[in-house]
Amino acid sequence: MTIRAEISAEVDDLFNGKVSEGEFHGRALSIVQSIINIEGEEATDEECLWMLHDVINRWSEQADEGRF
Repeated sequence: MTIRAEISAEVDDLFNGKVSEGEFHGRALSIVQSIINIEGEEATDEECLWMLHDVINRWSEQADEGRF
């Protein structure tokens, strides 16, 4: 499995309720760190920025709704 596939699976778990409420923020930050550490062969800078945007945007939407 590629790093991008692993990150995608983590994002799916995070936003599909498979992470406990107390772990939500830490897991979101862990995913962000994983994206930052992707090597150039795995994803372009633009792809990494879009992945970061997706994670942070989805986190923000849930925070705004008071889900955690």
